[in-house]
Amino acid sequence: MSDYACHMPIICDLAVSADAIAAAYRGDVRWLQARARDGRSVRLPIMALRPWVARSGIHGAFALNVDDGNRLLGIERLDAAAGSRRHDAASGRPRSVRS
Repeated sequence: MSDYACHMPIICDLAVSADAIAAAYRGDVRWLQARARDGRSVRLPIMALRPWVARSGIHGAFALNVDDGNRLLGIERLDAAAGSRRHDAASGRPRSVRS
């Protein structure tokens, strides 16, 4: 069971290029605008995705956990090939995942 059981997560399929990630590291880009699977538009700090940066950028399905004010609480990667890793948005530290 998820630590974020009070709200349904917002599911997004992301494809962020390596160039966009480089722009974020330079400080040129701070926010990522994406479309959730349910059609909602979401905006999140691009550096919150830092744990999943690869040479090719960031690619995969993610669950965004938010509070009542739609502030980001944490992110979980959903891709089976990438493993299940959850990060707390405030600290950026990995959180344990319980089966």
